[in-house]
Amino acid sequence: MQYDFSRQVRAIVERTKIRMDVVVRKFCFDMFADIMMASPVDTGAFRGNWMIATGAPAAVTDPNKTLAADAAALGAVTAGMAGIGKDVVGKTIYFTNNMPYAYRLEHGWSKQAPAGMVAVTVAAYQANLDKALGA
Repeated sequence: MQYDFSRQVRAIVERTKIRMDVVVRKFCFDMFADIMMASPVDTGAFRGNWMIATGAPAAVTDPNKTLAADAAALGAVTAGMAGIGKDVVGKTIYFTNNMPYAYRLEHGWSKQAPAGMVAVTVAAYQANLDKALGA
């Protein structure tokens, strides 16, 4: 009986790629949800305009799109994840909000999120990732 080690190695590599993709997508889902939920809400238009994409940042805005309810926001996170597709490992993933006041909100313009949303979330995730990797 002859073993085809290259076939076995290819199978291991393929399973590893799939697992890595799942981990990266879950990481992005969680981070995207946390950024969205940390976003201040007045009309809900800002929270409703968070988008996720690979390759290039999303360039659209819909000022009529609002998400006032948390359940609706989490549904939007799930829908937003469809924007990154599969095979995300090694790709740049963009979280964008193109509302005209997004920069101001990130830099303390809102009393609901005086430290912003993105920087705070990214810092927390980086700390958790470093801890998980033993860095």
